[in-house]
Amino acid sequence: ADVDRDGRLDVLAVEWEPSLPSIMFRNTSASGHWIEVSVGAELGGGVGTRVDVFSSGAAGDPA
Repeated sequence: ADVDRDGRLDVLAVEWEPSLPSIMFRNTSASGHWIEVSVGAELGGGVGTRVDVFSSGAAGDPA
């Protein structure tokens, strides 16, 4: 969720054990560059899916 409403997704990790603290990971990355990946719900529902991301001109992609 975007807890601080800055447009970037943050993560809240909640512990199962009540005596342990929850941890908020605030996303402080630079805005303006993003990628969205959708994995189909067929068969394994995306479990074990590998997504490789390369910059333009890398991994044989023309610049």
